[in-house]
Amino acid sequence: MKATKSANASKLLKFLNVQQSALRTAGAPASLVSDLARLCDYVDNLPEAELRQIFTATKHDGSSRNQQKRLMTISDNELCNLDIEAALKFVNDPETDRETLQRIAILRFGDPKGSVTRFSKEKLIDRIGTYILNEKGHDAIRRMVKINSA
Repeated sequence: MKATKSANASKLLKFLNVQQSALRTAGAPASLVSDLARLCDYVDNLPEAELRQIFTATKHDGSSRNQQKRLMTISDNELCNLDIEAALKFVNDPETDRETLQRIAILRFGDPKGSVTRFSKEKLIDRIGTYILNEKGHDAIRRMVKINSA
């Protein structure tokens, strides 16, 4: 992998490579393992500008304060069902406070409350970002399995 890759791209590639090994070990069809290898190569060869655009693809329309106010009034049930793109918006928004990130980690991603309360804002951002990358990776694998099964 190129030395200029962002931390998010590096984490994604590491995750995809682990998934590729797991698929191979589990006896997945060779075509699926090959497709995942091509996906890894594709991501690895994307220009840094495109990677940055993928990982920071949020709308900056001045509504982040409104989002913060809304999140404070959002129910636990709604937060549990927060879609991945909405979670990503909060993680990428520098105005998102630590308490909001804690609620997302606990309610959306199932982190234990006891451990999350000790994390710094930066650690919460990193942790939630990892959850998001994992979920996106699993979604990509599900799509590839569905395509190969058809």
